Amino acid sequence: MDPQPGLEAVRERVENLITRECGRVEENLLESGLIDSLKAIGMALTLEQEFQIPLTDLSVVDMKTVSSLTAKVHSIAHREGVAA
Repeated sequence: MDPQPGLEAVRERVENLITRECGRVEENLLESGLIDSLKAIGMALTLEQEFQIPLTDLSVVDMKTVSSLTAKVHSIAHREGVAA
């Protein structure tokens, strides 16, 4: 059972978006080199559009792993009252 409702659905959408943008998904986005500071900016814009949420407080640190990115997007969507 999903400990936070909707978290797995958000993770699936985040993984799909990363695959579209980077060609593959790895848990450690920064260590693997999939995301760097330049790609992080583009990814943030894409995530904003995909989830219809403002990501003004998203940082590269939030993009370190798929799990941390998913948690941040889920948290902001919940805060904004958006169904992710």
